[in-house]
Amino acid sequence: MGHVRSNEWVPEKEEGRRIGILGGTFDPVHAAHLVCAEAVGAALGLDRVVLMPAGVPSFKRDTAAASAEDRLSMANLAVADNPRLAYSGLEVERAGVTYTADTLRELRRRLPAGCEIVFIMGADSFLTLDRWHEAASLGGLASFAVATRPGATVDAPALARIRAACGIEPVLVPVPPLDIASRALRARVAAGEPIRYLVPDEVASFIERRGLYEARGEGEKAVDAKQGGGGDAARNDEPFFAARRDELQGRVGPRRFRHSLGVSDTAGELAHVYGVDEGEARLAGLLHDWDKGLDDPGILARADELGLELSDELRSMPRVLHGITAARALGRDFPELSPALLQAIERHTLGAPDMSDLDMVLYIADALEPGREGKRVEKLRRQIGKMGLRELFVEVYAYWVELMMERKSHIYSKTVDIWNAYMPVRRPFVASGSDDPMPYGRA
Repeated sequence: MGHVRSNEWVPEKEEGRRIGILGGTFDPVHAAHLVCAEAVGAALGLDRVVLMPAGVPSFKRDTAAASAEDRLSMANLAVADNPRLAYSGLEVERAGVTYTADTLRELRRRLPAGCEIVFIMGADSFLTLDRWHEAASLGGLASFAVATRPGATVDAPALARIRAACGIEPVLVPVPPLDIASRALRARVAAGEPIRYLVPDEVASFIERRGLYEARGEGEKAVDAKQGGGGDAARNDEPFFAARRDELQGRVGPRRFRHSLGVSDTAGELAHVYGVDEGEARLAGLLHDWDKGLDDPGILARADELGLELSDELRSMPRVLHGITAARALGRDFPELSPALLQAIERHTLGAPDMSDLDMVLYIADALEPGREGKRVEKLRRQIGKMGLRELFVEVYAYWVELMMERKSHIYSKTVDIWNAYMPVRRPFVASGSDDPMPYGRA
């Protein structure tokens, strides 16, 4: 980085101490990061907690992010008045993609003998730890502390799964619940809204001086946070699409990832045929199973963490909740996504009586992407461009309902209301066949 700031951590100077490492992009660092660091440090008696901004994460960053130098400067300012906190540029100074296992090995190499590393992470991230790079090695490189808060906890089955995969026995530390997200802060700055008290004053002043996160000039797309994002910045930004694609690959298994890519391509093709925004459709297809990597307890915990009020019936159907949780989480984390895109994601499992064109495109694409096989699916595919979009949606919806009945699966109680809302448009068409084409269920 060229120089050492006043609060930069030098691991070689530690001696027999317990060091907490709190990683993240810190783009920007905010109050919730600092409260978490302070709370976990105090609860575990850590000698120091080090904020470690990521360099090149295992997923690409979107083009609105601040530079590594600016993120390090903000981390420096954020910890300046707390002697128990520091920051480190270790990850941003290392070339190539950043993986936690590599970082922990480097820390082991540089710290004096007798130092203990405690890696601090949130409950959401911990629930995906078994899918991280070299997950099985992590337990031998550091101790782990998981920051929990109401609605974001780790239950016994999840603990058992992570313990088996990673050899980790984490310490769960309750922290004060502060609902602050860096992406939402960037959107507020772009919209000209204040962020005072959400970030340290020194960080807010730095952002203003440097012009970070401001709406872009003529010819570029600006985020409109007040309107929830118009979607243009996301759907027309290939780096954004690529970044989310790379991130999705780390969130779900290979089979689900291939399915998501297939839905994205199919949604784009359907959008072209039926006059719907192709970029928006492709992105919705990519993101529709964003939360599908969570198991049943994990998806219920996710719903609670997001503050979703679910009926008893929906809580008993966790396999269909990933659309609802993904829409809420993506809207929170990526304010530039349009409400129309988020609605399509929310509705892709259960449907709705008033589906928009984009809603229907995503719903159909989920059923007809190339990974789906079978006679009924092939018959439905042949209707693309022959039937109107609404008619095709009704036939696909009928197909799913029939499939659930054949499987003797629970059917959502509002399915009849949704079905009846579309009955005037249905014409006689039966995608008949006795095979079961789905490699996995509708959910």
